[in-house]
Amino acid sequence: MQLQAGRMRIAAVSVVAALALLSGGQMLARGWAPAPGPGDVPAADVVGQADAAVPAEATLDSLAAGTGAAGPQGPVPVPVPVPAPVAAVAAAPDCRTRLALKADGPLLELSATLPCDAGEVVHIAHAGVRFSRPVAADGTLRVVFPALAAEALVNVTLPGEESPQLIETPVPGFDMRSVLGLAWTAGDPVAVNVFENGAAFGEPGHLRAARGVNGAGAVGRLFLLGDPGKAGTPLTAIYLVPKGGIDAAIELEVSSGKGRTCGRDVVTTRLGAGPDGDLERAVMRVTLPDCGEPAGWVLLPIARLEGPRLAEAENG
Repeated sequence: MQLQAGRMRIAAVSVVAALALLSGGQMLARGWAPAPGPGDVPAADVVGQADAAVPAEATLDSLAAGTGAAGPQGPVPVPVPVPAPVAAVAAAPDCRTRLALKADGPLLELSATLPCDAGEVVHIAHAGVRFSRPVAADGTLRVVFPALAAEALVNVTLPGEESPQLIETPVPGFDMRSVLGLAWTAGDPVAVNVFENGAAFGEPGHLRAARGVNGAGAVGRLFLLGDPGKAGTPLTAIYLVPKGGIDAAIELEVSSGKGRTCGRDVVTTRLGAGPDGDLERAVMRVTLPDCGEPAGWVLLPIARLEGPRLAEAENG
């Protein structure tokens, strides 16, 4: 009986365990969980909060805008546009003009910087002698010409300007008696010849200013100011007597031929020292032969230099 009673107790315990397992499985199936601790949130509440966070009627647009069935959800950051890169702007060129004038013995040197005027023409005037020079490709200008006064005043008219700029410089030791010149108009059949130390035409010591060509072996210097290729513009030939003097003859050459170089007058102006030693001008008029006569040229003496002394030539 005791044995049977023990078996009955074991069977009863088994039945209770089986019922407990069956009951626990049903609890787990119904969502049973262990009792919550002090800081835990019941699972049912978590599920309810998740369902309330995203209402069924919410859309992607309302979520992006922060609105929906539950109301605004706070500010939405607005993207800041990135500005497009700005292209570099080239600095404006420096077009400031710089002029300078200095004396080197009997010569004047005019220099200019004109960065924005390459190829343009600068007009120069000194003691009544007018000529022009183009600006070089690099925007610079350098002109050397004889001084015609002890206090050199030079007017410079820059490209695009109407009024000239006046610059000046002293010329120490200037002596007008060392300067001889002749002015005429480009296009006229005129040339100036200087024969030094008895030189003949074309020999060393012969200088000829027609198109700015100087001969070899010369002691003095012959300058041609102006542009022979621009008819109607002024030309001036200036001979600088060497320091200490020289034996030389200066002649005016006027060609005669058909067309506009015959049967008319050619007017030139002689430049030299006057009685007071200052620059003096004298007009010279040459009548060309009639057009029916053979072509040729007329040579007129302008001055004769004998050592350190200057002798005026007779013009007849």
